[in-house]
Amino acid sequence: MWQTNGNIFEMKRFDIRKIRKLGARERYGELYFHWREAEQMIASNFPDAKRYGRRLKRRVERLYAQWFGSLGQDLQSSRRRLLEI
Repeated sequence: MWQTNGNIFEMKRFDIRKIRKLGARERYGELYFHWREAEQMIASNFPDAKRYGRRLKRRVERLYAQWFGSLGQDLQSSRRRLLEI
């Protein structure tokens, strides 16, 4: 995601097109990886990295909610139905 090569600071852009093509398990893994990278950027001393890290974290969390949020809600409602029986 971001690297320091000597004094050169380089950030690679987050590309959602590749992640959309993956299956659910791989997609989850990629989102988790980018979320951890965003956490590391936020903890860095570079202001640009902190800013991009916050943006990346919000975007990854929003994508997670879109792709897996409804699945999690469906699982919770099915558990409730099982408890009612």
